[in-house]
Amino acid sequence: MTKNQPANCIIVSKTFAAILVVFAIGFGYHEFFLKSRILAAAKNDMSQLAVSTALQIESVLRDVESTPHQMIHTFQKNYPTSEKEVYQAVVSMVDNNPAIFGAAIAFEPYDFLPDTLYFSPYALRKDEKISSFNIGCDDYNYFSWDWYQTPKEINSPVWSEPYFDEGGGNIMMATYSVPFSKMIDNTYKFSGIITSDISLSWLEDKLKSIKIYDTGYVFLISHHGRIVAHPDHNLVMRESIFSLAEINNDQILRETGRKMVNGQKVTTMVHDFFTQKPAWLFAVPLSANNWSLAILVPEEEILKPAASTAPKIIITCAIISLLIVVTIAMHHRKKSCV
Repeated sequence: MTKNQPANCIIVSKTFAAILVVFAIGFGYHEFFLKSRILAAAKNDMSQLAVSTALQIESVLRDVESTPHQMIHTFQKNYPTSEKEVYQAVVSMVDNNPAIFGAAIAFEPYDFLPDTLYFSPYALRKDEKISSFNIGCDDYNYFSWDWYQTPKEINSPVWSEPYFDEGGGNIMMATYSVPFSKMIDNTYKFSGIITSDISLSWLEDKLKSIKIYDTGYVFLISHHGRIVAHPDHNLVMRESIFSLAEINNDQILRETGRKMVNGQKVTTMVHDFFTQKPAWLFAVPLSANNWSLAILVPEEEILKPAASTAPKIIITCAIISLLIVVTIAMHHRKKSCV
């Protein structure tokens, strides 16, 4: 061994240490900005997806809303004079609008038929056929149901909270109700409510068809925070975003739920309802019925591209470092031999 060899070893060691420090800083810088770029792109994409999905659903809801209004317009021109005409009208509402599961024309007591307390012809779509019947009876006192009582009291169209319509459609649904009147002695008198129903299963099927990363999903909550549509059917109508926040003791999810039911757009980090892993939530309001649509994606799935590049970067840095160290070592060895 020559007297220059210890010095050469020190130079090589210091050089190697310096290279490691530089590459560590560079790797950290790259990872930070790579993740930032990926996350920013994902936020933009998911926000746009939430908006476009909400617009698609709103388009259907607006179409469902239009049918009762069209029927009221028809009544103003040609008010029905027989039971047959009323049944034909309610069947046509369902037949002419594929988005509608069921529809009703519910009259006030003894209004259309002087000797009949309950008269509410209802048509529904089942097994690709449309059937109709009078839903009114003592076991189905529709005058006390929210879909009838609320629009009557406020004299304005309204979407109901989701509910199970036992005795009517017998499914989970939401109802759009519009009050109507008829002219009596030059004065309009309230006569009843015309409704159109949407099936919640239709909404669930629509949202399930949207592919988001590996396990991301879309869900809907009502104006009061109740789960309207979700990949886990066990949550639908049984839980709300607030009850899930309570179960998981998640204050952030609770605050997020408040913003959603208040009609705000939301982009925030929460914990997944089930795995409790960090996840990003993107929510937009549905102006038609004051519901809120949200997309939830685990953060690790969004940042997966960054994680997959890390080993490649480390291997590349190691090879470059080794080559530099070998080159320096060989250079100093030649000098020491001179």
